[in-house]
Amino acid sequence: MAKDLAEEIRQSEDKAESAVQDAKSQASRMIAEARSEAEKKLKESKQTMHREYRETLKKTEKEAEQEAEKIVAQGKKEAEDLVHRHQKKIENVAAWVAKEVVDRYGGPKG
Repeated sequence: MAKDLAEEIRQSEDKAESAVQDAKSQASRMIAEARSEAEKKLKESKQTMHREYRETLKKTEKEAEQEAEKIVAQGKKEAEDLVHRHQKKIENVAAWVAKEVVDRYGGPKG
């Protein structure tokens, strides 16, 4: 009877030790899976953020280019308007400069 009791206790201890080892193994496996999943999610998040960054940058660059084109077009229009408004003055100044050059250095020799 004492022998059976001792054997029963030993078997219970073995089962308990086995259960503890199984629990430790399962815990280690769960931790490894959790780390793996966390790394995977981190990688996915980084990829998503990088993709969003590139898309935002591309959109911003396109908007900036469109705005620059508007500014350049407006500048050209203003320059053309200025030339148009002062065309007669430009022609008069050009004629005056040409006359001064001819008067000072002489006309074509022929």
